[in-house]
Amino acid sequence: MRDHEAICGDAVELLADVPAGSVDLIYLDPPFGTGSTRRARQRHTGAKAHFEDPSLSAHAYVDWLRSLLTPALLTLKPSGALFVHCDWRASHHIRVLLDELLGTASFRNEIIWHYRRWTAASASLQRLHQTIYYYARSPTHAPAIPLIPYSPTTNLEQIWQARTRSAEQVSVYAREGAQPRNAGAKRGVPLGDVWEIPPLNPKARERVGYPTQKPLALLERIVAIASPAGGLVLDPCCGSGTTLVAAKLLGRRALGFDTASLAIELTRRRLAAPVRSTSEVIDGRDAFRRRSSSADHEATLALLRAHAVQRSSVIHGYLSPAGLDRLGLPCTWSVPLALVEGDAAQVSEHTRALAALVASKRAHAGLVLARPWQAARGAQRPTGRVVQAPWPADECELDAVGNAARYLVQADPNVVQRT
Repeated sequence: MRDHEAICGDAVELLADVPAGSVDLIYLDPPFGTGSTRRARQRHTGAKAHFEDPSLSAHAYVDWLRSLLTPALLTLKPSGALFVHCDWRASHHIRVLLDELLGTASFRNEIIWHYRRWTAASASLQRLHQTIYYYARSPTHAPAIPLIPYSPTTNLEQIWQARTRSAEQVSVYAREGAQPRNAGAKRGVPLGDVWEIPPLNPKARERVGYPTQKPLALLERIVAIASPAGGLVLDPCCGSGTTLVAAKLLGRRALGFDTASLAIELTRRRLAAPVRSTSEVIDGRDAFRRRSSSADHEATLALLRAHAVQRSSVIHGYLSPAGLDRLGLPCTWSVPLALVEGDAAQVSEHTRALAALVASKRAHAGLVLARPWQAARGAQRPTGRVVQAPWPADECELDAVGNAARYLVQADPNVVQRT
């Protein structure tokens, strides 16, 4: 086979041609048996793509999955690993099946892929994760577990001081006489089993318009952890080929199957010219670096009763109904706000950007809080529906923002009528 190959056909039949014990990693993202049809449009060509998930009973779904996994596992090396991607509908059935096929001792992790997205009203708590089961073929499997930065809430002593065991076998800080013993190089902490990786942004460069396309960052992490350089990665239900692209970018060989000719066409196109999007939100909010480095940034949002916005180059938050009430604005309004540090030119540039966003999103108003505030003590004349005010550092300065908001209401009566 070629180093990176996508083949159209039934995986159960095609697996018979894969040599036994030749695969280092199997990633399986099978249909979930929901009976739904998901549609999307290809970004560059405009062609419509759809994915039909057959409706199966739990018993029939498990039988189908067993018929696929049984020959797939024969291709796995003793040092290999299996990752099975599933959602809440069948995860419990799949876990039992995997224990049956591989044995409970082969279980390594239940990985939670957590993400944030727009949600809809529901009688249940919002479902914001999917499950990935990680099994090793045998104890010889040795993953390359990455190290990640310490959490901002980690106690400094936990980072700097070495640990030892007391006579009672309790973990305690190690000391050399009266002095603490330093732990040496700060390597970070091993990656855990909850991964916060955002779903593909609608404008992501790597998006190809396939309904079930997963983020490349997710598959790159799996491939890097569970397969060696030059190893073979197998995806029996490859869809748009994200697994194969991840393998190629990381120096692995890859083999993928899918029954949909469109999926294989997309996979081959992506393999010919791999595209990786960048994201500043990987690994959660702790890793996200905001545009403002101010120490009281979050305190200001809290003072204004504003919800933080993490992924915008223009705004930093939205006023909540409580925040609107504090500023004398109608509690039904949509009011984004921006916190800007810089000179007058930077403030003016950001104000224009916010004004454009307010207009395009049909927000009722916008609020720019600027620092340093040298031009005036009170509110500045608004541009359209955007008003500037000092950046409050404490409760005493909130009046200036309130005056700005009230001036905004008085200055644009048409906005008030829209409520």
